[in-house]
Order: sequence, then structure tokens, then C-alpha cells
Amino acid sequence: MKKNIYAIIDTETANGLKNPLCYDIAVIIFDKKGNEYFRKNWLVSNVWNNERMFKTAYYAWKRPLYDNIEKEIVNTYTFICEMNNILEQYEVNYLLAYNLKFDLNSINKTVERFTYNSKFNTENVEFIDVWNVAIDILMNNKNYKTFCRENGFMSECGNYKTSAEICYRFISNELTFDESHTAMDDCEIEMTIFLTCVKRKKKIETGIVYNPWRKIQDR
Repeated sequence: MKKNIYAIIDTETANGLKNPLCYDIAVIIFDKKGNEYFRKNWLVSNVWNNERMFKTAYYAWKRPLYDNIEKEIVNTYTFICEMNNILEQYEVNYLLAYNLKFDLNSINKTVERFTYNSKFNTENVEFIDVWNVAIDILMNNKNYKTFCRENGFMSECGNYKTSAEICYRFISNELTFDESHTAMDDCEIEMTIFLTCVKRKKKIETGIVYNPWRKIQDR
């Protein structure tokens, strides 16, 4: 029986939310026991080296952080070829991200914008949105809701916050933890969240789920 191999990805983008273009992408390949097989971080030159475009990034002010990060600066075509080869080489059967819909969209839009006749090859993988899984297994309960109320982790509209940062604070009890919003660091904490879910031995829902945050709100 084939072992389940997971690839968790994260992207940081510029150009707004309607047409996001990646400048920072990371992937970690691992199994359900947390054994890690591969990791890599790319900066996409088409956006990273475009000063005007990069300034539209929400986290553009974090650029100096990358001076101390191990990464490769490559064009979009090189990145997508390498990513596709990695998924095939490690026989990945599950592709994950926290809010996977956004990361898939940003990669696909970047590839469409900056390459000719290339694509992100995901035909042989199933999708898992770690955001949705974490809400189902870790957050949709009295303990998490109490945690949010007691620590002020509520939105201005009175909703329970469900970001990776708040979820990680909950499972680690590190109330001052701040997500770095660099792709590799975010992959690491999101992998930890997913593996925490796996240890609960509950059903892991697959597929793209829209607005999973609504599940936890009391209406």
C-alpha cells in the first residue's frame, strides 16, 4: 500500500487579491508521522525584481527579512518546472495549504502571466485545505471559542479569528506568537497545525472548501 506523501505550500503575493502574483513560494514534502523528505524556497524574479510591482505586496516592508533566508531567485518557468518535478519525484498524493484556494490561484495566475503554455500540474494529487481541517478538528469547539474570547482573538464584527497565527497560538499556547508571513516559515507552522490534526485521528476532509471560517461562528 502506497504511503501518503504530503506537499504543503505557501505563497506571498503582490498585485492585490483579485489578481495575486507570487514573489515568494515554499514547499515542504513530508508524511503523516512528520518525517520530512524535502523543502525548497523560491523567489520569483518576475515579481521580486520588478520594483513597481513588488511595492504592491501587502508585506512589502518585510523584504529585508529575506537577506537571511535560504532561497533561490528564479523566473516563473524555472519555478513551475521544478515544482512539478518535485511533486512527481516524491510521488506526492496530497497538496496542502492554509487557505489552499488562494495559493493555487496565485500560482496559476503567476504561471499564466509570465510563461507560455506552462501549468501547475496537480492532476495526480488530492487537495487538502489545512484551514478547513483545523476548523473541523481543532477550532469548532468550546475550548477554542473560550480561548478566543478570553484573549481577545475576535474580529471587529465579533467573529472568532481562525487564521494560522491564532490557531498556532492555541495549539502551542504561545499567546504572543506572530506569523512571519514569509513562505517557508508559514509552511512550517501550517505543517505543525496539520500534523496536530492528524494526531487526533479524525476524518480529514479533502477538496476545496469555500469560507470554512463560517463553520465556527455562532449565528
